[in-house]
Amino acid sequence: MAGGIGRWRGRPGRERHRGRRGELPISLASPAYRLATLRRRRLAAALSATLLVGAGALATVQLTPPRYAATSVVSFVPRPNLLASADTVQLVGQKYVVLATSPLTLEAAGSALGTPAGPLTGATAAVLGAGTGNVAVTVTLPDRARAADAANAVAAVLVRASRSDQLVEGEQTAPAVPGTAELHPPRLLLRSAAVLAAVLAGLLVWTALAGLVRPRETQQDGRTVAIR
Repeated sequence: MAGGIGRWRGRPGRERHRGRRGELPISLASPAYRLATLRRRRLAAALSATLLVGAGALATVQLTPPRYAATSVVSFVPRPNLLASADTVQLVGQKYVVLATSPLTLEAAGSALGTPAGPLTGATAAVLGAGTGNVAVTVTLPDRARAADAANAVAAVLVRASRSDQLVEGEQTAPAVPGTAELHPPRLLLRSAAVLAAVLAGLLVWTALAGLVRPRETQQDGRTVAIR
């Protein structure tokens, strides 16, 4: 027993601490341990960036006030006693697209609603359907009922203006309804964009820290060891 202890004590320190396969165990100062630590920090940083960006983007989406877009359609057709072509109707329809967003029209619509025309100035848009005489008037406001009333008021102004038109006459064919007003911006689309931004932020951090977890070759016990 004493001889065995003596032989054990007589072995060099490096020989005593060899593992089963002749490999040195990983210590706190070894390159492998440092590599594992850097990888954990890299993963933690990427996850933190993902969570922070995701939480911030989703909070912004939730705090964004909703707006509702209501659309009213006015159809323009040639007058019965005038044989106007489809191209003529299209040209005249462009005039009513411009008229729909003009200050005089918005002031008249605001007067009909009992509100100033200011809020309608940047909230009203008009589009002429391709190959048709249909002018779609869309008003976007925080309240869906007020948006529908405003769109119908602008459409009514266009119909009255067409009464003195010598080429076409207008009729409101699809009044705006509060229940069909579209929510702007779409919350589902914004949430998807927020999740995508969070994932991209995490990948960016992960990629930016890639160089920190690639230790160069180091010397250990006189041998060159490459940590992969």
